[in-house]
Amino acid sequence: MEEAQKPLYDMSAAAYQQAQAAQGAQGAAGAQGEAGQQEAKKADDDVVDAEYTEVKDDKK
Repeated sequence: MEEAQKPLYDMSAAAYQQAQAAQGAQGAAGAQGEAGQQEAKKADDDVVDAEYTEVKDDKK
């Protein structure tokens, strides 16, 4: 029984390692993207984020 399970364990370990490597590569790309967004925000210093309420004038 153990002889039949060993190839399955080996394949599972290889698949896990590939998934971890792919996830690590995506994390590195995401970190670089976030840094670029922060630099873009610094360039847009005159932008104001605000909330507003729309007032309708129905008194005509």
